[in-house]
This record gives sequence, C-alpha cells and structure tokens, in this order.
Amino acid sequence: MDVNAVRRKLQGEIDGLEQEAKVVYAQLVLPHWGDEQLHGFPRTLYGYMMLSFAYVDLLSTYWRGSSQGQTKRMIDFMELYDIAKREACSAAVQIWRHKLLHTGSPRPLFDESTGKVYRWLLPEISGCAQCPT
Repeated sequence: MDVNAVRRKLQGEIDGLEQEAKVVYAQLVLPHWGDEQLHGFPRTLYGYMMLSFAYVDLLSTYWRGSSQGQTKRMIDFMELYDIAKREACSAAVQIWRHKLLHTGSPRPLFDESTGKVYRWLLPEISGCAQCPT
C-alpha cells in the first residue's frame, strides 16, 4: 500500500466534499432560508454530516486500526486533533454518526449519568427572519 497515494486520494475527496458543501450552502441553503418547505435543507446537510463522520471513522481506523471500539476510537481521534473537548467529541459522534446513521435524523442525546441533554443548532444566519437575534 502506497501511504502517500492513499493520503492524496483522501485529501482530494475531503477537499471535494468541502467545496461541494460550500456551494450547496451558498447556492441552495442560504437563498431558501426561511422557506416553509426547504428551510435549511436539513436532509442535504445531514448527508454531509454523515459523510464527514464516515471520514472520521475511516481516518481513525487508519490511525489506530479497527481492533478497538469504533466510538472510542473516533472520539480519541477527534480529541487528538483538538477538534473539541472530549465531551463535545463524544456527543458529536453519538448524534452525527450513530443516531443520524441508524435513524435517518439526528436525535437529542441524553446522558443518564449527568442528566444532560445534547442537541444541535444551526448557526444564526444574518438577516434570517426566523433566526433568534
């Protein structure tokens, strides 16, 4: 296996994902923000989240191997690259990888040990009449 070839291929795929998501956001999501039927294009954006976390899964497997648990491996990988604090990485993997993948929609995450409920929020868009100020 040529590690550099794999790295270039994956980097190209991730760069392509980023470019596509930016175009969809600018040309579809923002122009239809507030539209009753298309507000936020959530199913399209959920697809991007699923794909993003599939890449986290793949890259963390290259990093550590597949012998350890998937969830712990993905959280460790995200934390290693300082994506967020461990608690946020854990909630993100649960919501955007597991709940979204298995149910077709993200679901609130309830931590029984702390009583916390984790949800997600689209960032505020300037000028959006339906967004809180």
